[in-house]
Amino acid sequence: SKSLENRQRFLRRAKALVQRAVKDTSQKRDIRDVLE
Repeated sequence: SKSLENRQRFLRRAKALVQRAVKDTSQKRDIRDVLE
């Protein structure tokens, strides 16, 4: 059904956003650790 397609597409996009946010925060944490 179409609603299922939209749901799967939304979940994929949400997972990609979460992965990017995790990568960004880990990079920021690495930089902060280096500065300290």
